[in-house]
Amino acid sequence: MFMNRYGEMLHAHANGSNMTKDAKWVSGHILKAIKEVDPKNVLQFIADNASINILTGKFVRSEYPHIVFGGCVAHGIDLLFEDMRKLAWIGAIFDKCNDIVSFIKNCHQPHTMLMDFFSNVATLLKLGVT
Repeated sequence: MFMNRYGEMLHAHANGSNMTKDAKWVSGHILKAIKEVDPKNVLQFIADNASINILTGKFVRSEYPHIVFGGCVAHGIDLLFEDMRKLAWIGAIFDKCNDIVSFIKNCHQPHTMLMDFFSNVATLLKLGVT
């Protein structure tokens, strides 16, 4: 994903099926996409925080120093919560929250009461594996 100087987001994609996706391969596709939209129109590209993408960001910045690599904030927050859950006292809180969500979702009356209270605009979520 790219953002141009007008704040517009531009999307590019490449089929990586059956390919070894190393930093050179990824940066080649990103550089190609940047050239297609004109480098002066690109301010930033965003990818997850995997080491391959951080290295890709270095390759792109070596060719276009004005383009900023932005790690995915949602991915960073997810990693933070995974690390926090490893602490015993926080893990216990997460487990209790999951128990409460399970109880409400598995019991008709509490679930109905909660959904009536929120007017069907919200739902309960459990932790998921990422």
